[in-house]
Amino acid sequence: MENKRLMQKSILCSIAAAFVLWLVIYVLPCFGKLIDGPLVINQTASVPVGIYLKIPGKIRSGDYVLFEPDDWVKELKQQNGWVKPDEAELPFIKKAVTAGHRYTIDNHTASFIIDGRYIGQIFRDDNKGHEMPKQRQGTYIVPDGMFLPVGEASHSFDGRYTGPVSMERIIHRLVPVLTWPGLK
Repeated sequence: MENKRLMQKSILCSIAAAFVLWLVIYVLPCFGKLIDGPLVINQTASVPVGIYLKIPGKIRSGDYVLFEPDDWVKELKQQNGWVKPDEAELPFIKKAVTAGHRYTIDNHTASFIIDGRYIGQIFRDDNKGHEMPKQRQGTYIVPDGMFLPVGEASHSFDGRYTGPVSMERIIHRLVPVLTWPGLK
């Protein structure tokens, strides 16, 4: 009986080691790139770093989504050096806040608030000194057919700067498979 348990433990450890080796050799070099097939790799701090699975279904508030940003956003990412030139066209991964939710842009206190909950600061400049896009002060409701992209990091380039985005720009709904929260 003891030998059988040791054998099972050994097999599980071997499988785990093979998986980690596969991650290190094949997956980590691909960080920041899309993988053909059902998986997406994220290396930005806006949402937890890791591997996400593309899934079908209706987008609900709080879902992770892979979406195509507006052209002016792609240009700004490249112009300000936030991405390498070959990564400017890559889609974003953010949480979606769907139609009907209320959000506030308070430029006096530099606060971004959704449904009365403080989400984070609105920065005037990025960490390289570039001026960030500024939305008009006010409280808004996310319109039908739109979503507000929201990152989880304090310096996330998200809806606090871009405003709502058309739901038609969503490529996939995502669920995290393996993430490393806090890894930047």
